[in-house]
Amino acid sequence: LEGETYDKSLFEKLRTLRMAESKRLHVPPYVVFGDKALIQMAKYLPKTQNEFLEIHGVGQQKLTQFGKQFLAVIQQHQNSKI
Repeated sequence: LEGETYDKSLFEKLRTLRMAESKRLHVPPYVVFGDKALIQMAKYLPKTQNEFLEIHGVGQQKLTQFGKQFLAVIQQHQNSKI
């Protein structure tokens, strides 16, 4: 989104994970998460399940279904920058 400040390399990692999940589930990528959700993840860097729930488009079902994988990618990305 224009004017948004977020971690572009993390966004690309999250997009890759989203594509893998969408292929695994045989659904379009936006069914997993929309770009807005991925941008917010790359901007706010949620660390906990509660923080993940604050991301646009994340509810209890998506937290249960995808939270662990997406939080792990965010965590690994953060650790790689230290």
